[in-house]
Amino acid sequence: MLKKHIIVLLILFVSTLSYSESDELICTIKYFNKSIYYPNKSIPVRILIQNNSTSPKTFDIADQRSFNVDFIVETLKKERLPHKEKFIIARNTNQPVFVREVRLEPGDEYNFIVDLADYIIIDKPGLFRVTTNFETKINTGLPANTIKSNTIVLNVVNGKDEEIEEVIAAEKIKEVLKKNALSPDKVVEYTINARQKSEWNKFFLYLDVKSLFLNNEDRSRKFKRGTEEEQLVLLSNFQNDIISGKVESGIISVPYSFEITNTSYTASESEVIVYTKFKFPDYIENKKYIYHLNKLDEIWYITSYEVLNLGTE
Repeated sequence: MLKKHIIVLLILFVSTLSYSESDELICTIKYFNKSIYYPNKSIPVRILIQNNSTSPKTFDIADQRSFNVDFIVETLKKERLPHKEKFIIARNTNQPVFVREVRLEPGDEYNFIVDLADYIIIDKPGLFRVTTNFETKINTGLPANTIKSNTIVLNVVNGKDEEIEEVIAAEKIKEVLKKNALSPDKVVEYTINARQKSEWNKFFLYLDVKSLFLNNEDRSRKFKRGTEEEQLVLLSNFQNDIISGKVESGIISVPYSFEITNTSYTASESEVIVYTKFKFPDYIENKKYIYHLNKLDEIWYITSYEVLNLGTE
């Protein structure tokens, strides 16, 4: 009985040493030239191996990266996506594997790029969690020493081939929009003008979508219960619902004319009052808007608003 206990303790001790050693090599993944991702299209991922210890570390790297790298891709419901057939065949077929040893001094790093689409079948749009398992030893006959990476969120959108260039162009336009340190009244004016022209990228530039979402008690409760990925989905859907007019009809209503009459603010908070006119076939509706803004990193953002009906003319 004592002998069995000693064996068990020895196994646990060896396992602990192995885990500690792998912990000193860190695997980090991130998107290479992050873009818009579509089903069955290329998704380049950069894999970075860092020596986080105080002594030199070595690992094997194969010419065929699939012997080092494996991806785990899951839906928000933790349903795992299947591997590509060619990856499974490559991993399970007897073949010569050309391997070289990489030596990293303390603080050194080694990185390379692989295509996630070569590993996993991603044939539908959705939001996914992506993690990498990196094998440090190849063909040694010993148990693999695996380093698990961080998790990144993958958003795959629907889109036909003929629409891709148009969407990418729109995203590039969005990227070049830069926030300027405008005064609170100018931020409100910019946002209303953008809505009048249906320029959604500009409309959302100074709009704090998260704060707007959390202003509703039911939405706030749902947000707090969700995981980080689920919260991202909620905010993304909320923004789409704003555009389609399903929510926040007050802020997306297009005024016939408007006048900013008063702006008051402290170092971090501001209130802007706007009188608007909405033109209908038989009458004009007058409304008073009170926009509330908060300042973050020298930029003012609209966080909430109030609408008061002033009658018709």
